[in-house]
Amino acid sequence: MVNFLTTPGAALTTRERLFLKELAEQTASAFECPTILNIGVEYGASIHCLRAGAPDVEIVGLDLNNSKMIANPGARLITADSTADSSQRLVEGDLPLVLIDGGHTYETVLQDATKWSVRVPLGGIIVFHDYTDIQTMQILKEMIRGVHPAVDEWFTNVTEYEWEEIKAPDSMKAWRRTA
Repeated sequence: MVNFLTTPGAALTTRERLFLKELAEQTASAFECPTILNIGVEYGASIHCLRAGAPDVEIVGLDLNNSKMIANPGARLITADSTADSSQRLVEGDLPLVLIDGGHTYETVLQDATKWSVRVPLGGIIVFHDYTDIQTMQILKEMIRGVHPAVDEWFTNVTEYEWEEIKAPDSMKAWRRTA
């Protein structure tokens, strides 16, 4: 079994890994038969964190390429474009926890946020990874430059529901749906 704190290949800090585990624990206890969606699988570190917190719930990993996944801990992996309308039909029901860490362009992040946030029920949480400060963004600008402005625009313009920001560590940004 892979230790979620040391799963290789991901840019998740220890605090981010523990945060994802905690959110999965909360989701498993607050919702009946929840499905957790992880957009952007790559090596699967975030899936391992979610599984550590919620060993008995359905976790869906959605990515364009799932071939790098290390020791899948029982997640249902879907190889598809998360921004395509057709991908919405591949995951059924409400999604009380959605982690967006797939494509990092402005357009992709905004499309993921817009398409998947409407599936988050009251009390559910949406989390973005790689929402980082300007200094770090300048260093990694080619990789993550679209995340910060897209998340800010989504939150500023979201009208379907009301959201409350919750404290998240390091380069994560998270909101809970409140109405």
